Amino acid sequence: TKVICLYVEGVKDGGKFLRVARAVSKKKPIIAIKGGKTAEGAKATMSHTGALAGAAEVYSGIFRQAGVIEVSSLEEMFETAKMLEKCTCPRGGRVLVITNGGGYGILSTDAIISSGLQMAQLGKESVSQLKQLLPRVQSHNPIDLLGDATTESYRTALQVALNDKNVDVVLLIVLYQTPLVTTDVVDVLIEANDLKKKPIAVVSAGGEFTEVLKKNVEANNIPTYTFPENAVKAIRNLVRYYWKK
Repeated sequence: TKVICLYVEGVKDGGKFLRVARAVSKKKPIIAIKGGKTAEGAKATMSHTGALAGAAEVYSGIFRQAGVIEVSSLEEMFETAKMLEKCTCPRGGRVLVITNGGGYGILSTDAIISSGLQMAQLGKESVSQLKQLLPRVQSHNPIDLLGDATTESYRTALQVALNDKNVDVVLLIVLYQTPLVTTDVVDVLIEANDLKKKPIAVVSAGGEFTEVLKKNVEANNIPTYTFPENAVKAIRNLVRYYWKK
């Protein structure tokens, strides 16, 4: 077991729960979702299991003290579990976005700032490399490779990101439908991830073709997401687990 997912309505022995959860969370992540947060939900727990739901705020405080990651939905739970199972420990919460879809890059930026993470500021050497190797790139976070991005431009941007000490996590958006991105980009992602330099999360949206490539990427220990917001929540929880923020 690499990650523990916990659904909890009520706890009878709070002290024991805190002691055990605190000890276990030091060895492996625990992700928890609390049932019965509302008055109506609390009534439902009584009829369901006879459990006393307890105040949601109290449980949130206990989870924080125990190093347990609290999530607000089952979707967030499994998206976070995927991130924690596949990714290495980040050095911090500075995220670099690489994209071939400008709108996705902007939405990612909004989500990163709203979640309490930081947009990474590339070092001077990295900026110089990008200007030399990818002269059409105008911004350096997000690194917008534009709609005519190629597999090689992704390789270049990834190399710069992985070698920059100011970047802790890479959020990579790949819209496979654009004409110059070949299926070889999957190999580029896998090779970069295999270096284990820093966590990489991939966002890609599309139909059957995209889903096939996503499965290949994920089978090689890279967490993939359909929407930027989901990826950012998972990154935030990854950072929180390792840095207890």
